[in-house]
Amino acid sequence: MQGKAQRRSGLLLSAEQFGAAHGTRLAHAGMVDQHVLLASLPAHVVQRLSSPGLPHAQGFAVVEDDAGLRGALLSLEAGGVQVVLVVPLLVQAARDWLFEAVERRRQVKVALQVDAGAGLEFLCLARPVAQPEAAAWQALRQRIDAETPEGAHLAQLLQLAQLLRHAERRSRALQQHEVGERWVVGMVAERRDAQRLREDCAARQADMPTTRRQPPLSARSASA
Repeated sequence: MQGKAQRRSGLLLSAEQFGAAHGTRLAHAGMVDQHVLLASLPAHVVQRLSSPGLPHAQGFAVVEDDAGLRGALLSLEAGGVQVVLVVPLLVQAARDWLFEAVERRRQVKVALQVDAGAGLEFLCLARPVAQPEAAAWQALRQRIDAETPEGAHLAQLLQLAQLLRHAERRSRALQQHEVGERWVVGMVAERRDAQRLREDCAARQADMPTTRRQPPLSARSASA
């Protein structure tokens, strides 16, 4: 029987930030042309989510909790494991990521890193919203645009803590297969500039092995 979801934190990186940290080795993987969600997870979780031999399921939703806090949820499933990435739409960087992924790129890119490891595995959620031209998405976009973004980093973290609790409840609605292990990862928009990221990641990048990009998987889209 499944227990309580385990929590982690991750980063929402712009293409420039991700490229500064990892781009030299990963340019061939096509992972530096849009925002990336970067999460560190145990080895067995990354292995299952990146294994082409296991059945996979993906889901996407924009949700709002009882306090009116809005966030985007991305669900990844494989081998009895579900990972839900939670992006609070409080800061402008998160909204830029959302509109880019839904409307311009029509895909969400995720980079998974094994705990204490240097290698990365990549997943791509195709068409997070099936019809961004439709009235439902356009109405939601207008509501998001009408809300004043909060620039304070502390406010972002406080909203994330509330949304994580809401995401744990909503994650079951995105679940498509039997799940025995669930992880909820709060994504925070990175504030460091490209140069600072480059300096912080220089030593780790030198040891990074050759990586591969996983093929896109079909996605189930939802919005609320």
